[in-house]
Amino acid sequence: MRSVENSYDHIIIGAGAAGLHLLLQIISRPSLADKRILVLEPSKKDENDRTWCYWEKGEGQWDHLLTGRWAEGNFHGPSHSVPLSLNGYEYKMLRGLDFYRYALEKVKASPNIHLHHEKVSEVRRKGEWMQVQTDGGLYYSPLIFDSRIPKAFEKKNDGHQRLLQHFKGKLIRTEERTFDPSTFTMMDFRASWKGSTSFCYVLPTSPHEALVEYTLFTDTLLSPEEYETLVNKEIEGRLKIKNYTTIEEEFGVIPMSDFPFEEQQEPGQLLIGTAGGWVRPSSGYSFKNAERYAKMVVDALVAGETLPTRPFKARHRFYDRILLNILLEENSLGPVIFEQLYHRNATDRILRFLDEQSSFKEDVQLMLSLDSAPFLRALKRLYL
Repeated sequence: MRSVENSYDHIIIGAGAAGLHLLLQIISRPSLADKRILVLEPSKKDENDRTWCYWEKGEGQWDHLLTGRWAEGNFHGPSHSVPLSLNGYEYKMLRGLDFYRYALEKVKASPNIHLHHEKVSEVRRKGEWMQVQTDGGLYYSPLIFDSRIPKAFEKKNDGHQRLLQHFKGKLIRTEERTFDPSTFTMMDFRASWKGSTSFCYVLPTSPHEALVEYTLFTDTLLSPEEYETLVNKEIEGRLKIKNYTTIEEEFGVIPMSDFPFEEQQEPGQLLIGTAGGWVRPSSGYSFKNAERYAKMVVDALVAGETLPTRPFKARHRFYDRILLNILLEENSLGPVIFEQLYHRNATDRILRFLDEQSSFKEDVQLMLSLDSAPFLRALKRLYL
C-alpha cells in the first residue's frame, strides 16, 4: 500500500557509474533540492570492484579523485608500435572505490536522499505510479531510473549482435623501479589470445606500481585459470617482472551489442547506463558517457522537457554495428584494424571519434584511413 513513507519523487535503481552520475547531477541542481529520492543498490560499494579510464582536455570534475593521468602513451599492434601524443587530451584513471566514496558522502549530506541496500525483484506500473518490489520493501514513484539489463536482452536469435568485453586486471607493486609513470600503454596486441581481438594495457602510477589488465573482445568467456595465465604472462613474460606483489585484482564483463536497450522501457521508467544504451557498443567506454548523458537527462528534468531516451548519435551507432559485425564474424582482424586506426590517424581525432564528438567530415577521413574490405563484407552481411 502506498504511503508517504514509501513514496518518492524519483527512484534510482543501481549505484554504479550511471546511477551515481545521475544522482550527483540531481544533487547539484537547486531546483531539485527538495525532491525525495530513493537509491536502491544491493552492494555496500565499499570495495574497488573496477577502474574507469577516460580522456578529456584540461581540468576535469574528477581530477581530485584520480589515481593517474598521462599526456603521452604507446600503442602496440601486430606489426607497428605507435607513440601516442594526446594533443591536449589527458588519459585519466579513476578507481571505482574513490568515486563511490565521494558520491556516498554527498548522499549522507543530503537529507532528501535515501540509500537502501536492497535488491529489486520486480518493477511494474500501478496506475500513475511505478511500483518497485525489493527484498526489503515496496516503493512507489512516478519516475524511476533503472540500470538493470532488460530481460529481453537474454533472448538469442533476435537479429541483434552480441559481443562481450571481458577483462582481468592486477594492480601490482614491484621491489625495483620498473615503470615510467609519465607514459601508459593504451593497447598492446602483441600477445593476442588464440588469434582473437585481445590486448593488454598498462597504467603506471609510480616507478613501483601499475595496473596491468588483459582485455578480450569475444563472444564467450574464459575460465578463471585462463584469465590468470594471460595476465601473468604479460607481467612475467612481456614486462619481465619477477618480484612483485598483487595489491588488488579486478574482473569485469561488459556487453557490446547493437540491441536496442532503450526500446525496452515504458512510461515512468527511464533506462540508464548499459541498460539505456549509454555504453558505446564498439568500445565499452562508459564513464564519460554516463557523466554526459546524466547531465542531459537532468537538464531535461529541470526544464520540464521530455527525457532523452536516445542521447547518442545515430550515425555513430551505425558505425558501431559495422565494427561489431567484423569482431563477431572475423574476430582475428581486430588487431589489424586497431593498428591501422592508430598508425594512420592523429590520436586526438580518434579520441573525438570515440567520444562521438567528431564531425561527419572527420568520420569520413578516419574511415578512409582503414582498409575497406572487412567493412564492405560486414555491410553485405548486415544489409544484403
